[in-house]
Amino acid sequence: KKTTYHADWQINRINFIFQNISAQSSLSGNINDESNESIFFATVVLYNNSDSTISQAISSNNEGTYKLKNIEDGDYYLEVSYL
Repeated sequence: KKTTYHADWQINRINFIFQNISAQSSLSGNINDESNESIFFATVVLYNNSDSTISQAISSNNEGTYKLKNIEDGDYYLEVSYL
């Protein structure tokens, strides 16, 4: 089963926990600042919840969007940060 998650972020750093993500899932979102301006080159990191190893990492594009693909089954948390 393929599952897609979407999130909109409006803060400079966030930790978000996802549990029981299904096989072949994807996670996408938009990252904006307080005035709703897109944040480009924000770092988006998906960590394994069990041992905090990095599962995937990506930077947002110049429109503030990102997409993590082919996420394997598991429990994860997401961290978004920018300077």
